[in-house]
Amino acid sequence: MLGELATTWWELMQVGAVWALLGATLFAGLQYTRREASPEITWMVWGVALVAGLGQAWRHRSLLDNAFISFRHSSNVLAGEGPVFNAGERVEGVANLGWTLLLALGGLSGLEIPTVSVVLTVLSYIGLGALALRIGQGLWETDDGRVYIPFAGILILSQGTVIPFATSGLETASVALCTLAAAGALASEDPRKHVWAGIFTTIAAMLRPDHLLFWVAGLAVTGLRAPNKLASYLAPSVAGLALIAFKLWFYGTLIPNPFYALGADAMPVGLGMTRLSAVALGEHLLPLAVLFGMWWRFDVPEREADLRRYLALGVATHMLAVTVLGASKTYGQVYVTDIVLLLVGAEAVVHRIADSRSWMAAAALGATLGGLPMVAPLSHRFEMSATHTFNPVDGLEPVKMRHHTQYIGEQFRKVRDGGGELKVATCCGIGMVGWYSRIGAVHTDGLFDTTLAGAEGPLDVDYLREQDVDLLRQNWAPPSYRHLTGVAFKDRDNLNGFWYVLRYDRARMKALQKHAPAVTFYDFEAHLDRYIAEIDQKAVANVKADLAFYDLYYFDHSADPRRRAAIAARLTKP
Repeated sequence: MLGELATTWWELMQVGAVWALLGATLFAGLQYTRREASPEITWMVWGVALVAGLGQAWRHRSLLDNAFISFRHSSNVLAGEGPVFNAGERVEGVANLGWTLLLALGGLSGLEIPTVSVVLTVLSYIGLGALALRIGQGLWETDDGRVYIPFAGILILSQGTVIPFATSGLETASVALCTLAAAGALASEDPRKHVWAGIFTTIAAMLRPDHLLFWVAGLAVTGLRAPNKLASYLAPSVAGLALIAFKLWFYGTLIPNPFYALGADAMPVGLGMTRLSAVALGEHLLPLAVLFGMWWRFDVPEREADLRRYLALGVATHMLAVTVLGASKTYGQVYVTDIVLLLVGAEAVVHRIADSRSWMAAAALGATLGGLPMVAPLSHRFEMSATHTFNPVDGLEPVKMRHHTQYIGEQFRKVRDGGGELKVATCCGIGMVGWYSRIGAVHTDGLFDTTLAGAEGPLDVDYLREQDVDLLRQNWAPPSYRHLTGVAFKDRDNLNGFWYVLRYDRARMKALQKHAPAVTFYDFEAHLDRYIAEIDQKAVANVKADLAFYDLYYFDHSADPRRRAAIAARLTKP
């Protein structure tokens, strides 16, 4: 796989060569043409990148299925059930509890929770570009008329992994913004900068726990450079301690259940290395890392040194941790913060080289950076997870997805709205199915279930039956009975062959048939009547095997003594 990655990376590098040359020309022209410095040029160049980036983000607007898991937790908070996926089941089914609670708070505005998430992610995306520009301006020291070019601010807005998370519904852009804000605080001359750094790193850690490593990085820099400011840095952590106390009270544990559920993956370090390699090549992190390392060749002011220490320590520990844990199945998601911070550091190096008046070196670096955003991410080459797929958003308020899983959830919702009961189990699309159906749902990898979480071996369908699961998105029945369990969707042939009836509860299946006629399944009661009519022609051994399956599938869940007695009677005859 890595050989294919390297080959494809080189091919795409050649495609981006023209754009790289244009980037180098722009850099050299603006840096070495003596003229009166004009902030308007800086903002104009950045503004073009912002408009282009927003256009790309909106044209490809998408909500990942994982986001809908958070949405359902948030909606249950507003319903008084607490941050849970299924009412009454106190399991932390998300790894972004702070983000989930923030969405619930935004839901008090009257907007739909998915709409709130899109507003927050778009604003965070814009904030990333603007804040990178402000940090760069703060470090830019020149009085010879050269124009400041916000490389980091431009590239963040046009970067192939950052853009998809501008509308993803996840905390990715927001947590990166908080981490970058902490970096900006440490690089500033504000006497309260350690307080601000503590606030932003605490918020980032609350939004997503893996960013606790950036909080530790900020703590280390503060302790090294200004030990008398440690109390100021630590003071905002009270909010984080409050969230920890809530988790212990509500869930009884600090570790989110997805940690155990996804821990069933074999060889997480190997998976992490593969995913890191994919992102490193696809997003050109290797040239950025080289540039970042060159930063230590320069003597820089102390505030820039603080920024350098924070970025280096935070990025190194974070990338190591997520790689060891296996990283995320969603392409690039856990590395967005690292990419943003590396770009900010790389820009500082480019301008340091520009200050050295080495035209050729600066132009070469400009060429490298100029070509980076023009190389598309390689996510389409890696079947890491169903979450790599593109789930287009067709509308907001209410949110409409151009995806078949919304259709499935809406069909199941009709049963609930009609007063019936239904419970399903799936792995793929659990977020959208759960959000649009609002019925009980089980994630087959155990995101919301402590029993299934981390379980090895085949799926325990007997346990799912104990949980009253009616429909399962997995083929479970023996081949000779499979035709009895299949579920189809009228006018949606592409959905057939995925869902199956796990337990045929007569009352629930009648409710499904009545309220969601587009969902079709085998009429098992009619099948039993035909079977009984022909039972005398069947061998006793076959009837015995059939009855064992029928008990598991139907009689154990539906009071139908007459039909069962008719089948059992055959076992007493020769």
